[in-house]
Amino acid sequence: MDDELKRARREAEEAPDDVTAGLRLAAIAERAGKFGDAWTAAVRLVGRTGEDATILAALEALAARNPAAMVGYLRQVDEERSRFSCATLARTKELVALVVLACEQGEDRRLVQARVALRNVVAAEFPRLYGVDPLSVYCGSEAQAPQSWPTLVQSFRRLYQGYPYAVVRGELLGDPPRPPATPVADVEVIEFQASTTNIPPASILHVNPMQWRPVAREVIARARSARRFELLPWLAALFGAHDREIAAEAVTSFQELTGRLAPPLDPEALSRRWVR
Repeated sequence: MDDELKRARREAEEAPDDVTAGLRLAAIAERAGKFGDAWTAAVRLVGRTGEDATILAALEALAARNPAAMVGYLRQVDEERSRFSCATLARTKELVALVVLACEQGEDRRLVQARVALRNVVAAEFPRLYGVDPLSVYCGSEAQAPQSWPTLVQSFRRLYQGYPYAVVRGELLGDPPRPPATPVADVEVIEFQASTTNIPPASILHVNPMQWRPVAREVIARARSARRFELLPWLAALFGAHDREIAAEAVTSFQELTGRLAPPLDPEALSRRWVR
């Protein structure tokens, strides 16, 4: 196997844009138990050869056969590789790894990238859905009470300043995201960051926090009626809702889909339960 892997790696290096060589290397690396090498060999071809349909099909199958390894890869690689791989997975039907990571709490960029990628998947048919992080902020704040606004604004400011490109692209709020190929100019981000330094972000007023309940109820209804596993991160975000009825419904729906009361989720178990 080692000699075969070395030959396949050499062939792929000699012809870096050869899809056949790249996918052959991926297959051999997977058989050798080297998932990271297998994924890298295939994903690096995306957008380079004009054969994305073939490459994405291979990546979808690779991730489906190795859900735990896919999650591990996204956790361990650098942020840029994680972002590209999350965006690539979102172009396939294999979303288990994105869901597992997006359900977890925390501001690690890899987790946020998984949430952003999932929101872009769902936005096509649920365009007013907030990103996972904004929904968590909305539902966890009593926005009707004036004293809650400082906390709400501070939560948004941290979120916006930490992920400006995602915000400017429209990937976190309840607005249609820009097409993936649409560039974001640095000046847009600089102006955006400046606008959120000392004043409440305009988007807080544009997307009314008090309207989160109808969105939350639609998330729960869609998740239950159609067994939409990709909505699990939004259900998890609702666990902390001040509206205890919505929080309880979210927990019940999450348990119905996963067999668990809360994250973290086991990728292998989730893959077995997922109805595609």
